[in-house]
Amino acid sequence: MIDQSQNKQVFEKKLQTFLKAKLIDYPYLRVNKKCIFIENKKGFRAKISWSYLSASLEYAFSLSVNDIAIRSFIDQLSPPYMSNIANTEMIYSSYYASEDNCSDIFPIMLPRTEEGIERACYRVARFFTEKYLKRVYHLMEAKTELINDILENPNYYAFPFLTALYVIKKNHLDKAGIDLELLLSEDKMGYLNDKNLKASFNKTIAQKWAKALL
Repeated sequence: MIDQSQNKQVFEKKLQTFLKAKLIDYPYLRVNKKCIFIENKKGFRAKISWSYLSASLEYAFSLSVNDIAIRSFIDQLSPPYMSNIANTEMIYSSYYASEDNCSDIFPIMLPRTEEGIERACYRVARFFTEKYLKRVYHLMEAKTELINDILENPNYYAFPFLTALYVIKKNHLDKAGIDLELLLSEDKMGYLNDKNLKASFNKTIAQKWAKALL
């Protein structure tokens, strides 16, 4: 049994070592103490962080992403409504100690034994590879899978529809394969501040894109 006063220090050090080995093949990725950076030379930067919640004895995780290309695309469109994210430099931001469809991973409690540390390290790595890192590289590479990411969690994205439109244009997707009605729907806006303004502006932008394909 590890002494209680050393639990946090021992676990976090071993987690850092474990993640360095486990994530070594991911491009542009650097594991630091309590955080991971993924950044390239094209203006993309993502940060995964974790922190200990002493009140609940568990760990919370956050992911923030900024990308010059997506940000520039959105700025050129000049949306008249606010971002879903308080930090307006970010195109993606999420923070939580749990997530839907991850009940077999969360909560990540502070482990008290060597066996517990090993299990916790595997669970954290699994969460990163199955959730966070997929979203990161979908954003970095503007992959078509990003559209599904947005539909699943629109409130994590600063401008969900406009980010999806960037992916559509970047990949030259045909409107026949895009569910515009779903992308424009109210529950895919993220937060419902400026709801009517969002609906009107997004619909106008969508109509211009669809007309350009005729």
